[in-house]
Amino acid sequence: MRIASLVLLVAGAMLQFPAHAQESASATPQCVTDPVQVTDENCYKPPISRLLPFLMRTGRHKIATSVHIAFDQKGYVTSATLNRSTRDKDFDAAIVEWAKGMKLMPGSAGEGDLPLDFNIP
Repeated sequence: MRIASLVLLVAGAMLQFPAHAQESASATPQCVTDPVQVTDENCYKPPISRLLPFLMRTGRHKIATSVHIAFDQKGYVTSATLNRSTRDKDFDAAIVEWAKGMKLMPGSAGEGDLPLDFNIP
């Protein structure tokens, strides 16, 4: 499953998001951060900065959750649902909207779980 290779780790304001490699490609594609640059040849991750205010508001130092996403052949996320609540409905909604803004590398359509681990030192 293409989503199995995606893992998000947030340490403060840092986001590590390794792009998954195409099955037949020798080079690992890099995700872009500018939505204008989203094409069928690259992937996109929305800025994590829109989630940080919600995380800070919780007052917790560590939150682990996951989002179930479905995506089409072009890599666009077609649906996203939260698997585990953060116990803050606004934060939950922000995570789902953030996930809906992602674009994965083109390939087979599918779905999978995307783990999210937020850690503030």
